[in-house]
This record gives sequence, C-alpha cells and structure tokens, in this order.
Amino acid sequence: MANLFDEIARAAGTRMDHTALWFGTTSHSYRSLLETADRVAGGLVAAGLRPGDGVSVLSENRPELLILYLALARAGALYIPINPNLAAPEIAYILDHATPVTLFVGETMRPLYEAAQERAAHRPKLLTLEETADGASAWQGLATSAPLGKSCGGDRDGAVVCYTSATTGVPKGVRASHDAEIASARSFAQVWAVGPDVCMLVGLPLAYIYGLTTASLTALLATIPIVAMERFDAPRALALIEAHRCSILPAVPTMLAMLAETAALLPKKFDTSSLRLPASSGARLTAPVAERFRAVFGVPVYEFYASSECRPVFAWALSRGDRPRQGIVGPVAPGVAVRILDDDGKPVATGEEGNLFVRGPTLMTDYYRNPALTRSVLQDGWFDTGDRARVDADGNHTIGSRNKEMINRGGAKVAPPEVETVLLAHPSVKEAAVIGVPDPAYGEHVKAVLVLQPGCNATANAIRQHCRTHLADFKVPGIVTFVDALPTGPTGKLLKRALLDL
Repeated sequence: MANLFDEIARAAGTRMDHTALWFGTTSHSYRSLLETADRVAGGLVAAGLRPGDGVSVLSENRPELLILYLALARAGALYIPINPNLAAPEIAYILDHATPVTLFVGETMRPLYEAAQERAAHRPKLLTLEETADGASAWQGLATSAPLGKSCGGDRDGAVVCYTSATTGVPKGVRASHDAEIASARSFAQVWAVGPDVCMLVGLPLAYIYGLTTASLTALLATIPIVAMERFDAPRALALIEAHRCSILPAVPTMLAMLAETAALLPKKFDTSSLRLPASSGARLTAPVAERFRAVFGVPVYEFYASSECRPVFAWALSRGDRPRQGIVGPVAPGVAVRILDDDGKPVATGEEGNLFVRGPTLMTDYYRNPALTRSVLQDGWFDTGDRARVDADGNHTIGSRNKEMINRGGAKVAPPEVETVLLAHPSVKEAAVIGVPDPAYGEHVKAVLVLQPGCNATANAIRQHCRTHLADFKVPGIVTFVDALPTGPTGKLLKRALLDL
C-alpha cells in the first residue's frame, strides 16, 4: 500500500543523513524530518486521531507544516491547510465545511483564528505551534511522543484537502489521494530532470498544492534539499539562491517579475549561476516578464499548466532538452491523457481552440463533501478544466480563454460572485458586478462596478474597507467604479465585457 510517508522513507534509503529542509538558520536531515513526523503521528493517534480524520493548520510557512503533512500521511488522516491570507469569514466557512478534529495555529495567526471562530459553529481542538505565555507548547509535546512506527493508510485514501476559490463564490476543497500526490511529485521530478545534485527554493505558500506538492513533495521524494521561506521576499530569495546554490525555482509570474526587477536594481549582485530551472504556473506568463527574467538571469522560464485538481497537464521537459517557447505551455505531461473538444463534444482539428478535458493518475479524488460539484466536472474519469486550449502540429499546447470567470491575481484565484455577495451586503450598494482587468505586475486586478441605492453616497475607499472585513486582501477590488446602471443586453443579461470600458 503506497503511503507518501513510506515512499519518502524508501527513497531516502542511504541518504537519510542528507539535508531535507533548510528554514532560516535551522536544518533537518531526512532522518530527523521523518523521525519527528513519526513521533507527531504517534502523539496524535495516542490522543485519539483516527484514519480519515481531518487536521488543519493556520500558519505562515514553517517546518512544522511539512512535518505535520508527513505525520498525518503516516496516521492515515487528512491534512487540511488553511491559507493564512484569507479573511475571518472565509476561514470560518472552511472550519464549518471541513470540520477538522484539530487545528494547529501559529501565534501570529491567533487573532485571525479567534475572529473566524466567532463566526464558525465548529470548534476543533486547538493546539499551538509555539510556546505560549505560560511556556506550554503543544507541538513540542507531540514531537517527543512515542513514534507510531507504522503507516495507517495509503493508495487511494485521502492525503490532503486544499481549499481553493470556486466560480460559485464558495471555496471548494480539492481532495487528493496518496497515489495522486505521489504520482504528481514523480511527474514533476521527471519533466524537471530532478537529480541528486539539485536544490529546490520554495517561496510559495505551503497552504496551496503548488507549494506543498508540486514543489515540496517533489523535492522530498527525490531526496533533494528544500530551502523554504516563511513568505516570499525577492532580496531574500536572491541571497538564498546564492548561499544554497538553488537550481529549481517553482514560482508564479509575479514572483519572477519581482526577482528580475530586484536583481537589476540592487547594488549587490548575487551569484545566481546555479539557477537552471525557473518554473512558472498559476497565471499566464507574459512575454515582458519572461524576456526580462531571461535577460537578467540568463536562463529561460519553463512555463507549465496545472490545476489543483490535476497536475501537471502540460509541461516543457528539461529532461528531453525542450526549449520553452513564449505563450506555449508544452507537450502533455507523463501519464496524462487530454481531450480538446468543441461545444458538441467532438474533437477539434489541430490548431483550433476547444474545451480542455484531462485524466490521469494525478487527478483529484473529488471536491470534498460536495458530490454535486464533483459530478459537474468529472465524467467517466475525465475532468472538465473549464479552460480552453489548442495543440499545434508539434504536439505543444497553448491555453486560451477560460470558460469560467475566475480572476487570476498573481496566481491567487478570485471568484467574482464571492466579491459581489460582499459588495451587495453594503447598505449603499444596489447592484454590483466584478471582473478582472489586466495588470502588468499581477496579471489581473479586481474591478468592481457598482450602482448605489437611491439617495446613498459611498466612496471607493469606504467600499474597499467594507470588503476588507469580509475578504482576503487579494480579493478586495483595486478599482471601484460607480455607474447609474449596469450594461445589459436585449434579454437583460449583464454584459461583462462592457464593464472593461467603464
């Protein structure tokens, strides 16, 4: 039975004393990482954790997040990370929907948790990651427990549930099995030619699949070092690349743009010659960002296409010697099957754009506790991505327009209905429409077009402040426009394209 904890232990083999993780000034070998995870698993099971139970964590990046991920895999439980950039109402929804039996919280996140708990009905057992004022540390107690000594799940059992935005405005929990997590990491290792001589810089949030599986698990299964950051910071990232000779950098385009700008402007020039594979996903990589990065660092950006539900789908393979081409996300990834169909469900011709469907060993199990939504996107093992794509004569793919209306802000997804619901809760707002508008740094800005109630006044700043009490900062409209009426067509349908010109 494949269990991701066991697979890492098996892969480590004679490399147990090699470095697995650097974080700040501390490091963990593969031996210490796995042994600590085993003890945490033992402590949780002794305290009553059962296979299939969910455990959440609300914290910025820190070693305990990866240790807990491995510990819960060992125990056969579900790891349910919560994005610390979410607002209290969003966190309250996840707590009530996922109902984790335990929540680990970082001390800096405690005020946010308490605000969320005021709105949530579910009360998980709360455990701390740091020492509290009285010196107690729940984590230290677990980390010194008796080891579990054996894994209690694997294969198709759930390993992780990551919540991401949905077009309905209600977060969806993407549940992935041990098999899918392992297959995803091995696929990335194959296309990126991950070998024993490389090092992975992880500045992505570990609350997302991209940072957790695509980056971290890929490195752990390949038994290479991870250099992790609490949060992304461009000058710090440059210094870490130099200090640790980092060679692979999974990123979103905004991170790459910040690195190129910082490297060009800082008086100190860092040695980044070890960097051989900057990988980009999460948002469309524009030509200016790709060209600027290559000009500054001397290496091309390897763009790939993936989703939380299935990853990777398309990827340029360093292992094949592929040379990335701007605007194209490459051939089909190993083990994945794709269909590009027209609106009648028939295959389109080469070069024509159609609806993208995928299936493969990295596909999610389901949307956690949402069978209706799962049925709407999964048919006979094929996943409807909601994206459109086309393939050229060489077998390389380009992602076209989205069928869904999701806004992509620097790799973070924003559902317009979610923002519209919050806007309509403001007493001065009568009608609201939200769209994404182009932004050179983040890909898209959130734009709100509002009709106010008769006799009411409101400023853009007041609207934004209202939104900040209910939404994560990246979902707050950067542009707020007031109009007398929203544009509609002959049938009364809102013309969202016309909102761009308002």
